[in-house]
Amino acid sequence: MVDQLQSILPAAQRARTRTIYDGTRGALLATASALSGNWTSAERLFSQGFFELNGLQTILDIGGGAGQLTIPLLRYADPSAEVLCSDLSLNMLQRAKARMCNHMPHFLSCDVERLPFGTETIDGVTCGFVLEHLSNPDVGLAEISRVMRPDARLLLLILLDSLQSRITAKLWHCRTLERNQLVSSCNRFGLALQRQMPLNGWQRMVRGAGLAIVFQKRDY
Repeated sequence: MVDQLQSILPAAQRARTRTIYDGTRGALLATASALSGNWTSAERLFSQGFFELNGLQTILDIGGGAGQLTIPLLRYADPSAEVLCSDLSLNMLQRAKARMCNHMPHFLSCDVERLPFGTETIDGVTCGFVLEHLSNPDVGLAEISRVMRPDARLLLLILLDSLQSRITAKLWHCRTLERNQLVSSCNRFGLALQRQMPLNGWQRMVRGAGLAIVFQKRDY
């Protein structure tokens, strides 16, 4: 399916994204996430059961960044679960690793458009603000769906279009996403919408950008 979409992340775009996150902005990502409230919100997604982790034995965190999702994943996932933290940037993986003092996930550097996993091998996927960096987000969604087992669950954090999010997108050299278009794309790839909510309260008040959405892969 990825080949049919004919949109592999251009080398120049991939290099730019890696440069951004390898550099100063990547080093400040943890602080920026804390100030925005996204770090605390990410914890609640798991602690309050918005994204149910029980029973998931293989969990892939795509674009693990500073560990915003990987760290609470390790805290709330089943003790026997295998957690895989991936990122395009090796520097970001090193920064995430430095924040994890106890149980460690498996770290790997990879592109969301070319995930190094077999078809239908992953029980759960988390993906925070990654599709915004793709020239065609559908390619990433197709690849995510490919590696998910039937009934596997997907948590997406996305940057919705708004004045605030356009400023954020300019800073990180990415794009904003349109919610209905994203849900339609997920439906085409066999991913059914389960639930959604604003990522945190203050973003709801100022029409902010962060939205958390849960999908489940259909069992045909």
